[in-house]
Amino acid sequence: MLQFVLAPLFVAMVTGEGCCPPDAWEGVAGLMVGSVKDKNPHLTKGVLMLHLNTTSGMIAIEEELLVDGLKMKLKVIQDYNKKTEYVIKYGKCTKTALKSSIPRCLPANATLVENTFLGAGFENVAVKIYRFSVRGLEVYFTVTAYDCIPVVAIASGYIPDKKVSVLEVLEYSGITVGVKDPSVFDIPAICQPVESSSEFFPVMSHWSRSVFN
Repeated sequence: MLQFVLAPLFVAMVTGEGCCPPDAWEGVAGLMVGSVKDKNPHLTKGVLMLHLNTTSGMIAIEEELLVDGLKMKLKVIQDYNKKTEYVIKYGKCTKTALKSSIPRCLPANATLVENTFLGAGFENVAVKIYRFSVRGLEVYFTVTAYDCIPVVAIASGYIPDKKVSVLEVLEYSGITVGVKDPSVFDIPAICQPVESSSEFFPVMSHWSRSVFN
């Protein structure tokens, strides 16, 4: 079973300049991912609670997913100071190495497709739609026009080295600046010590590493 999850931001985002969201923010992302590998279709959908503080080098993602009909609940903590990602799942903790810097901005090769707005009349929000390609995937990323707050991310295409076709949609809501409870980044005791693993969990962090790094 192989799933990919679109990186929100923050994850279609990389270290760079240009369109960059606030250094610290949190919110909710609705997720839908369809993939086909070896003629076998897979579907992942769910809700992600996102917490980011790029200044302190920490990202936390609380996930409730339905993976091919099976319920899954897990938490991912990325500590870019220690270059380590922790995945807490089913009462166990595994870790993998983070090879990149903490994601901050849209990639330098992102092209502005359109300046437009969502809503109508006095109740509208100005947005910008960017497009960029990474390893066979075409990504359309919509952000607010003035603060670069993520709104919608869509990626589709074929990833040659994974031999998988992917269509991914991520929709953001309820985003607020800052992180109310910094303890969300605390590494739980179960992760000390922790076994290393290269398992590909259906979480956006792994998708972002495989695609954007």
